[in-house]
Amino acid sequence: MYVVLVYDVDETRVNKVRKVLLPFLFWIQNSVFIGEISSAKFRILTLRLNKVIDKDYDTIDIFIVRHEKLTKRRTLGRKKDLDSVII
Repeated sequence: MYVVLVYDVDETRVNKVRKVLLPFLFWIQNSVFIGEISSAKFRILTLRLNKVIDKDYDTIDIFIVRHEKLTKRRTLGRKKDLDSVII
């Protein structure tokens, strides 16, 4: 599956959330990650995220698309090259 993940978390937890996300998805904006992920890895990712966020304060929205080819991306301004991202 292809996901777009956006988060709004307290600044004290931003780095923890980012460290959890980096092995799984591409970081394209300050609080936005995208990428292809298997169902098994998605379960692991959500379990790890639940351990680092405060569910009463933080928000993580995950938009799930069946396949990247079903998405269309339009970027205004500088577009980050995902091929140059090193995980």
